[in-house]
Amino acid sequence: MIPTTTIRVDGKTVTLRLMDESWLINQCAGAHPFKPRPGVVWQAHERCARLPEIAGDEFPNMLRRLRDTYGHCAAIAWHDERVLGHLVWMPRHEARTLRAKGFECFGPAADDATGAGDAGTLVVVNLAFCSLSGHGFRRKGVGRAMVDMMLAWAWEHGWRRIEAYDVTGGLFPWDWLDACIPPRPFWEHMGFAVFGQRLHAYTEEELDGLLADNPRHDDREQEEKRSIVARVRAGQVDEALMGHFDLRLVLAEKPPENGIDADEYRAENKAK
Repeated sequence: MIPTTTIRVDGKTVTLRLMDESWLINQCAGAHPFKPRPGVVWQAHERCARLPEIAGDEFPNMLRRLRDTYGHCAAIAWHDERVLGHLVWMPRHEARTLRAKGFECFGPAADDATGAGDAGTLVVVNLAFCSLSGHGFRRKGVGRAMVDMMLAWAWEHGWRRIEAYDVTGGLFPWDWLDACIPPRPFWEHMGFAVFGQRLHAYTEEELDGLLADNPRHDDREQEEKRSIVARVRAGQVDEALMGHFDLRLVLAEKPPENGIDADEYRAENKAK
């Protein structure tokens, strides 16, 4: 059984626990911390960017079904009564059926050659975290703590591979601030390794949209963004940074003596 845990962030207590009936995820934590409201919050026409086929008002019931079928499917980070972020995962065959982001790259459901088929494999659907008024909680270990909770649960319940699909390369430093899933460097730091990648060529429309988006009204951030966009337009950026990546972590047969977060556990997986 995976217990509720706490970490300290700049003198504040952040609580991490697996999703339960006290709040079934019904809106995204990507904008700001919020006090959850029960029932239907997202409307039918609203969508999670990582699960675009699921009507917003059906999202909680979908998560309840996954939780009741497999034991758990989400971890949530709290500060007092406010949600800071959430991590959602599911078996790969469920992610395939629900057409989660990147499902086209899943490969065969049964892969006897590599052993990396659907059986025993979980997919990270999203790791959404507050980017506006909750900015102070970012890059302080909360995302890592949620992933550690998922890994501990996965190992305990017999899952042996965790995959994250269609992850950006980290071209823009604030990818982790605005995206529904952190960029490649975050996952590599957690021990995941790249097994698939696709070059993403930014269109002029996309670059103009990036320049127009300034949710935190941060002049320094905008100046850095303009500099990166200029380098993209001049062809002066490493293509690897502009790619979309698929990453995998293979869990150890048994956890290290010091627990699921031990350094030797990370090293073992980085080598695979």
